[in-house]
Amino acid sequence: MKGSMDAQSVEGQRISRLTQVVTVAAGEVHRALGPGLVKVAYTRALAHELATAGADFAAEVEVPVTYKGIDLACTQRVDLVVGGAVVVVVHTVTTILPHHVGQATSFLRLLGAPVGVLVNFEASTFKNGVRRLVNPSGPALLKAC
Repeated sequence: MKGSMDAQSVEGQRISRLTQVVTVAAGEVHRALGPGLVKVAYTRALAHELATAGADFAAEVEVPVTYKGIDLACTQRVDLVVGGAVVVVVHTVTTILPHHVGQATSFLRLLGAPVGVLVNFEASTFKNGVRRLVNPSGPALLKAC
């Protein structure tokens, strides 16, 4: 049992480090570019910062949608997945609304990712534009990537 708890602790620390890498990289992009650009500019700049930091990540990751075990043959795409564990959703909106959080939470659930970072580059300050989200279904192995 102790080994299992140690493994969970190590994985939790790894996820915390990955989340910090994402947050620092997104903060740098927000400071450098400021609000007002299109989403793809921020996503590409964030990918550059993550690559510069040596982070393992995938961009434009397909999120298959299933219903009661049936593949609905419609996929969504999530902006970035870092370290196979942290889903990053980029927005450029005036205000993050509940449906933005709901979409990001659905990505976490569908991919089985333990945590996510929702970044709104349109926010006037970075602090107001970043949110860490936790998978309400609990941690799992990432199903995609």
